[in-house]
Amino acid sequence: MATTDPAALPPQTTWYLATDLPRPGGPREADSSDPAADLHEAVRIYGIRHWIEQSYKQIKDELGRADFQVRSDTAIRRHQTLVNCAV
Repeated sequence: MATTDPAALPPQTTWYLATDLPRPGGPREADSSDPAADLHEAVRIYGIRHWIEQSYKQIKDELGRADFQVRSDTAIRRHQTLVNCAV
């Protein structure tokens, strides 16, 4: 939980985040291949999520993947090859 006021938990400034990263000093820290993350690191990672999704959307739009639905990975790769050839 990330909040500006731990006692009152105001709805506008309280986030409930779920992560599979171990916490520093926690029981899963030694067994995990991922580095431990405290609250500040978890909030930082969550904060960049929006920018990653925006970048993915822009790339998807540029490749033309947002214009249609395909059913297989092969069809996606064929379309991407055609788009790259046309550019």
